[in-house]
Amino acid sequence: LFQAHNDSIHLAVDGWTAPIVASYLGIVVIWPEKGVLYRTVLEFSCLKERHSGKYLAKIIYNCLQRYGLSKFVCDIASV
Repeated sequence: LFQAHNDSIHLAVDGWTAPIVASYLGIVVIWPEKGVLYRTVLEFSCLKERHSGKYLAKIIYNCLQRYGLSKFVCDIASV
């Protein structure tokens, strides 16, 4: 889907803990195409470890790898 995409691709990531003490991470991708914004949920993951920066980065990176998006994403710190 994104292999021929030449515009920006944005991520929205949100994590929370449910009342049953399970933690989740939602990863949403948002992209413009022909003047229209599209969005879809890539993954909704149950977290199994402490929510360290390294662990969350690994979860997000692995998700992006599965969908072929890792080469499209950077943050302001990497510029």
